[in-house]
Amino acid sequence: MKGKNYLVLLMLTVGVFCAKAQETPKKEKFDWLNISGFISHSVKYDSRQTVNAREGEFLLYPKPVVKDELGNDVNAFGKLQMFNLHSRMRFSMTGFKFNGFQTSGVLEFDFFGTTDANSSTARLRHAFIQLKNDKIGFLLGQAWHPTFITSCFPGIIAWGAAVPIQPFSRAPQFRFTYTPSSKVELSLSALSQRDFSDRGPNGASGEYLRNAGIPEFQARLITSFENGIMAGVVGGYKTIAPRLKTDTGLAHKETASSYNIGGFAKYSNNRFLFKCYGTYGENLTNLLLIGGYGVKSIDPETDYRTYENSETLALWSEVEYKINEWSAGFFVGHVAAPDHENKPDVYYGFANDLTSLTRWSPRIAYSKNKLKLGVELATTTVNYADMQQNDQFIASHNITNYRYLFTTIYKF
Repeated sequence: MKGKNYLVLLMLTVGVFCAKAQETPKKEKFDWLNISGFISHSVKYDSRQTVNAREGEFLLYPKPVVKDELGNDVNAFGKLQMFNLHSRMRFSMTGFKFNGFQTSGVLEFDFFGTTDANSSTARLRHAFIQLKNDKIGFLLGQAWHPTFITSCFPGIIAWGAAVPIQPFSRAPQFRFTYTPSSKVELSLSALSQRDFSDRGPNGASGEYLRNAGIPEFQARLITSFENGIMAGVVGGYKTIAPRLKTDTGLAHKETASSYNIGGFAKYSNNRFLFKCYGTYGENLTNLLLIGGYGVKSIDPETDYRTYENSETLALWSEVEYKINEWSAGFFVGHVAAPDHENKPDVYYGFANDLTSLTRWSPRIAYSKNKLKLGVELATTTVNYADMQQNDQFIASHNITNYRYLFTTIYKF
């Protein structure tokens, strides 16, 4: 009898497991994780040789006229290239509530690399954690520099957001955001440097800001209105330490401080879009704007040095008009560092030989579902100051490059 009871219990157990197996399994919902990105393919032709990054993918400006012994310009030849480096993947995560704050995170990378030597390798773009409630927010990690306004940047087809006219940088940071209403946002940020850094005796490096022992500070105010207008201001201050010892070996911490200010505005409706942005400041090389700083004085006995900054002014605007899947736009921008003409003999900067740069670019794009096709002509004219190159004196002159671009993007 006891054996029969065990047999009945065994049969009931097997029956329960069989019934469970026949139930439709529930699909796990990953509402906390969203994966997105795009695949990009670009074809570019430049009318002359250019100063660029990643084999020409990231256009900066045309190279100067350099003549050979027969009087021919060695930089006058055009070039063609195809790229997929900007293909991108983004992981967006929404987590639990923490003391009344909604937590979230973003991890994003592309295949642009960090130098020409490691082009086509994975590069970290964004990696940050956010905590937000109705009024207050915190961001910790690497994200866009506060001078890059995600709601007001050039909508051009070319990659690089119109560098070196538009401030362009991502940086590790701590950001505090206060939103008293849905139409006002105030943020305060403390930042360091990584991929986008200042120049100095050891080249481009974040060490100059690190050695100063003080983060860069930025403040930003953005307001929006009912009629489709958005406007704001941004400003910041930083101190760097170019050297911690003199060339004679004496321990001496030398610093150079600089500031930046900017204003921006946007108007949009169902079909029309207008944007504009202006930036003025000193030593804006970490934002990929032309300019920098140089040695103002040198103590002949100790080699102690003082520094002075180069001032830079950058302005741009664009318009765009949309009809169904089609859109047409026009961008124009100008950046100038007028005191580049009289820069010190010892100078650390970006685009050191330029005094100004102007770019204009019309574009047409077609977007349907997840596919986008675009064509653009970017005309870049620069003014070179008097310069010495390969024992050859090159007088001040203007030079222009025409970039013809076709891009295909498939989003997922």
